[in-house]
Amino acid sequence: EWYAQRMTEFLRVPPEAVRIVRTALDVEHYLREGPRPREPFTLGYLSVITPRKGLDILVEAWRLLIKEQKRDIRLRVAGRVLSDGYFASLKAKIAHWGLSDRFEHLGEVDAKGKHEFLRGCSAFSVPSRFHETRALAVIEAMATGVPVVVPDSGTFPELTARVGGGLLFP
Repeated sequence: EWYAQRMTEFLRVPPEAVRIVRTALDVEHYLREGPRPREPFTLGYLSVITPRKGLDILVEAWRLLIKEQKRDIRLRVAGRVLSDGYFASLKAKIAHWGLSDRFEHLGEVDAKGKHEFLRGCSAFSVPSRFHETRALAVIEAMATGVPVVVPDSGTFPELTARVGGGLLFP
């Protein structure tokens, strides 16, 4: 609905000229046996690795949870690196903080790998710096029963309100 409104304004068409088609997926592929893992608590990120997707925001939040709240948290990242320098600087920070042993980058994953990845997450976040319109990875995480923490922008407020299982941050 959020994106439909933006498009009616952009295209200068009446709202009734736009039909909303919601993203759907076959939830059978996302079902899990048993509860989501809690020990060790594993924070997941699944998206391309570029500044727009905000992995650096998640890395900093992860560091704060470990250092200030003394939480034992792993960060697992899956996705293709689109900005080598950006990712190298994140890995350098992680190493400088002494947290490399709690960080894992899986690279790109296929459909089976994505399902396994999501089933291994305790929580999930893609802290995008732009207004997401589809949020497929977030929908997939929710379908797997993984709570999400996402920006209060784009389609995320509508998605978390409709589905539940998510927290918004400014």
